[in-house]
Amino acid sequence: MDERLRDLERRWRNSGSLQAEREYVAAAIRSGRLAEEAAQVLRLIAHPAIVDDPPPTWCPSDVISKFPWEPFGRELHIRMCLAAGWLLLPLWTSEHPDDDRPRRSLEAIGRCVLAPSDSTAEFAELIGWSEEEGLTRGEGPFGFSAHSANATFSISLLLRAPRSRVPRLSRTIMIECEETAADARAAPLTLTSLGQTVTRELGTWLLGAGDPIRSRSEGDVPP
Repeated sequence: MDERLRDLERRWRNSGSLQAEREYVAAAIRSGRLAEEAAQVLRLIAHPAIVDDPPPTWCPSDVISKFPWEPFGRELHIRMCLAAGWLLLPLWTSEHPDDDRPRRSLEAIGRCVLAPSDSTAEFAELIGWSEEEGLTRGEGPFGFSAHSANATFSISLLLRAPRSRVPRLSRTIMIECEETAADARAAPLTLTSLGQTVTRELGTWLLGAGDPIRSRSEGDVPP
């Protein structure tokens, strides 16, 4: 990495300003430090470091089909859905504070991203419970909050789904998250805050500024 790029990165990290971030990202793309695939995803998720005047509201489900598979593979899809899942989790915990199954599912998925393993057995019970209780249909005694819980359990399917099914499955999950966030019953959560959360968490990871999953597992990011 040349000295100018190091200086730009240092200035961005020290100041935290958007202008400094934009200058660093532009230089990182020109130098090849930031892969074109990463830049492509940043454009798709309307990241302000690379997109002029990003829209205040955007739907992640609209861009999933354009995500490059390499070099991120399914991890990009899982990280996007996890960001949405954690944002929606309070809809469940506010109504069911003693039921931590959705939270445990999100935490376990995060562990699998950080240290890939055969997770089939770990999630079988949670997926079965989700289907048995009617969470997949928003029915049963859980009402509206069931949608947020079902989304968290569905994310685990991305860990083992065949490559060809991953984009469609992640789009289905994100559509449910978007519909839930857009519902007036989800206030103060909104579709705008959902898009902003996805942009922030994926951007942090893609730019090497941190890992929201690891930070959350270590207690550095509020759940």
